[in-house]
Order: sequence, then C-alpha cells, then structure tokens
Amino acid sequence: MKKLLLLFSVALLSTATASAQSSRLKSITSSDDYIHFEYTYDDKGRFSKVYREDFGGTTYNDTLCYNAKSQIESDITYQYFEDDDKFKLVSKCCYGYDDNGNVAWRDNYNSFGGSELSQSAHITYDYDADNHMIKQSQYWSFDLDNPFAIIEYTYNEAGQHVSTSEKYADFYNPSSFEESGKTEYTYNDLGQLVNVKYYSIYQGETTLNNTEEYDYDELGNVKEHRSVAANHVTAKNVYRYDADVPASEVLYPVSNEYNIGLTFGLNNKLTEEDVYADADNDDVDDVVYAYTNTYTYEPCGTADVSWVKGHAPFVDVNGKVLNLGGDSNCSVWVYGQGGKLVLSLNAHGTADLSSLPAGIYIAKVKEFNGEASYHKFLIK
Repeated sequence: MKKLLLLFSVALLSTATASAQSSRLKSITSSDDYIHFEYTYDDKGRFSKVYREDFGGTTYNDTLCYNAKSQIESDITYQYFEDDDKFKLVSKCCYGYDDNGNVAWRDNYNSFGGSELSQSAHITYDYDADNHMIKQSQYWSFDLDNPFAIIEYTYNEAGQHVSTSEKYADFYNPSSFEESGKTEYTYNDLGQLVNVKYYSIYQGETTLNNTEEYDYDELGNVKEHRSVAANHVTAKNVYRYDADVPASEVLYPVSNEYNIGLTFGLNNKLTEEDVYADADNDDVDDVVYAYTNTYTYEPCGTADVSWVKGHAPFVDVNGKVLNLGGDSNCSVWVYGQGGKLVLSLNAHGTADLSSLPAGIYIAKVKEFNGEASYHKFLIK
C-alpha cells in the first residue's frame, strides 16, 4: 500500500504565475545521457511542457493546462512506445482550488495499459489559517466515502514543517486507521533544513529506515545532499552554483506534480550536480561518482513580464515593505516559493511584508481596473 501511496502524493502544490526573471531553465542533461529533460514555456511565460527521458530508457511528454487564474487545471502525461513509434496518453491529474489559491482536491486518471483513461483516485487537502497543508485524504475512485489513507502534517511556531504522519485504513473496518509511517524534519539555527528522518511503524514498533542530510554553503545554497541507511551513505548529490546570479532572477519550472528536485536551499543559479551512488549496496560508505547533471538556461522573453503602468514596485532594504511606486490603490497577492498564496491585502503606496519569513516570493500587483504585474523579491 505504501508504494501505491507514492503514486498519489503531491510533490509540490503550486499556483503558476508569470515571471519577471531574466532567464529560465531550458534543460537538464547528464554527462552519460542517463537522463534528459527539456522544458517549454507558453506565451505568458508559464511552464507548460516537459520532455523527459529517464534512466530506465522511458520517454515522457507532460503538458500543463491552466485556468483563467493561471492555476494548473490539469497535468497530462504521454509515454512513448517504441513498438508503435508514437506517444500515447497514459495518465492525467485534474485539480480544484479553494478561495486562497490552495489546491483543494485532485483526481487521478490512468490508462492501466489500455487506450482510455479511467479515474483511479480522489484526494482532498485541508489547510490551517496560515495556508499550511495539515491533512491529505486519499480515496479510491470506487469508494469516495471512505479514505484509504490519511496523511497529517504538523508545523512549529516559525511555520516550518516538522513532521508527517501516514495512516492507512483497516481493510475490514475502513473507519479504523493505523499509523504506518512518519517523517521528522530538523532545522539549524538559520532555519535551514539539515536532516529528514523516515520511519516505518508496524504493530506499534517504530524503525528508522533512512535519513536525508543537507549541507549548505556560505550563500545558503544546498551544497551536498546525502541519503543514509543502516549508518552508511547510499547516495550523494553535490551541487554547484553561479554565485553572481541570485535565484530570484531565474525561473525554475514547478507544477503540482513536478519540480527540479531542489525546492529549498536554492539562493543562486544552479549550474551542475554531481551524482554519486553506492556501487555494491554493502554497509560501507563507498559511494562512487556516477554522472553529472548540467543545467542549461535561456533568456526569458519580453512577453513574460507585464508591468502596471505608472508603477515600479520594489522591496525596501530590510525586505519588510513593498513600495508600489505610485499613488493608486492596489490589490496585492504574495505567493511563496512553492506558489502558495501567503498574503493578500489592499494597499496604497506601500504594502507591509513584516509577517513574512525569509524566502523568495512573487507579488502580484493590480490597480483598480488595471492590468496585473508580477514582481519577484527576496526577504533575508
């Protein structure tokens, strides 16, 4: 059941917005053609397609469709079949949103090897007053009254995600749930995630399965990520960056199902990633170099930037006030790095950002009867 759950998990819930960045990720290619990803953007600068060849030799095309609010409405996956020499529709995810822009529900559709899609699962999401996801309920399509899995999330006073609990329904008593796994997150004094511990729970006994560890450079970028199991390193990733280019100037493709993998500790432009693997799966820390992923970028088109006439919004030096650059009343929506709405207000001249923690944000600014503009900024 746990393996099935992974098929239905949401990698990153997000709302797509236009960008004011100078460049965007075009491709990720490994040194030995182990993997290859190509990204496409629509005429509004939104991430719209990804072509991906994975390490198993399977090729996919994913297409995103947006609603009038630039929220992802569906994510459609096509897989290439060599025998037929064509791409076939294999799965689709559809989404609905609440009034705060959070994903409220998701429907999964799969082909199961056939020629048509049929619904396989329905997922609902609950949030607290701060728009933190606190619960995920997963249903089989043939039983929408009784969830087969419930995932609960907890946060500390700083709003950091500190634990996840996975519970599954009893087959014979669907109203009874038993915890089968949990995940714990630990942060350092700078608020950086330093390790994630994954536990399995069986008949009340908790077992540590593996740990993810993260080291950071002086600019706050993740420089090394290690996977540890049975007290030895089983995999390692080493990242390199262009220190002269802040991440706020780069558009990275993000959807409800897909991201480039590094969603935190990304303060500068990512250029390369060395991947190491455990060659013999023994109990010795002897991971060896496997390949290098190279990140290639392209300039953002002028169509990706839409400015409000008469306005030049900017954030003050301490990152706590958004100066709107004009004398009109404006509506302001601020989205976090994951695309989740974190602040919404009406403002005149300036907008107070003091309630926001450090991070990268996108502000949507709209005059009354005017056009909306998007402005990316960093709060330190």
